[in-house]
Amino acid sequence: YFPGPAVSSHDYAAFRVATDILSGRLFETIRVEHSYSYAAYAPFLERAVGIGGMFASTPVPERALPLMRNQIEVLLEKRINSFELHRYINHYVLDYLSQSSSDASEADFLARAQLYLGDYRLTDRYMTQLRRVGSEDIYTVVDRYMRVIQWAYMGDTVRMKGAW
Repeated sequence: YFPGPAVSSHDYAAFRVATDILSGRLFETIRVEHSYSYAAYAPFLERAVGIGGMFASTPVPERALPLMRNQIEVLLEKRINSFELHRYINHYVLDYLSQSSSDASEADFLARAQLYLGDYRLTDRYMTQLRRVGSEDIYTVVDRYMRVIQWAYMGDTVRMKGAW
């Protein structure tokens, strides 16, 4: 896990998007390209302070862990094309809103705005912030928040051969 910005921070929306991009890249690299895991993703814990992470259930942790670290480096080295990022964010917003379409989800969304931002009427602010996230914002939050990671390994530690 890696701690992110407070929900009131300008970085929060970019951190959320960056974590989602990282999740897709972990799945693509660890699951699709190398078949090291059935479950590889980057969870995002939505709290007053965002928390991101990386997860993979794998029989070959000594191979998966370097790939996980590498995906953060890739996000730092290669800027995301603005057009692609805009398309990605529009898709992300649509998914986010569709997941929040039930009465209970909408009530939860309003309650979180009240708790985290002090006013339930500020829910639109988050959608506006998401749509304003740019390529440089992604780089900034990856550099600022995703470099220091607290790793946990559950399993036979002999398999790690000290590579963590």
